[in-house]
Amino acid sequence: MIRFAFFICFVLLSAFVALATSAQQTNRAVMAALAQTCLAPLAESTSEFAYEQVGGYRFLETGVVSMWMDDGKSVSRASAPDSVSAATLVRYEVHDARVSYLRESRSTLERTVDVRLSGLRFENGVATVSVAECPGTFTDIVDRNDIEAIEDAGIQETRGIIPRSGFLKRYGQPIVAGAASAVAVYLFFSIRSDEASN
Repeated sequence: MIRFAFFICFVLLSAFVALATSAQQTNRAVMAALAQTCLAPLAESTSEFAYEQVGGYRFLETGVVSMWMDDGKSVSRASAPDSVSAATLVRYEVHDARVSYLRESRSTLERTVDVRLSGLRFENGVATVSVAECPGTFTDIVDRNDIEAIEDAGIQETRGIIPRSGFLKRYGQPIVAGAASAVAVYLFFSIRSDEASN
């Protein structure tokens, strides 16, 4: 019975740890959510539109379009042959997308995800709604060991420079360990020689 109770506790603890580590959003997903928040005014009050992303950062396009579709919008690329009528067109440009890390503690980092974009909505060829230079920023704390899981190795913009460990870990701990060893060796031999001379 006690073994069974330990087994149940182990399973529950393992499940809790797995859920806690899997809850961390990827940098790509955070960027897409920030972009969608900035672009929300362009997609308001219309349920069907074509879109066009200008410039680079194509990796954000699928995330933004997926979120629009999850909101019940009928969305198609403006250049696609099967696109919806061109009565409503949403055109946006991502100017910048980046991730940066700051050292929070020995095992955690502060993650900051920034996305800057702008956009226009055209109704029958006339610009009706605009989003001018919307800066989206998201900051949270991530574990140093989770960095590989939240970054996308194939997309440079989702990777940030990871700060090195602090001075204490790199230099202080080895110096203290070396000094403690030297003192222990000195005391061992000095006490031993004192006892031998008596």
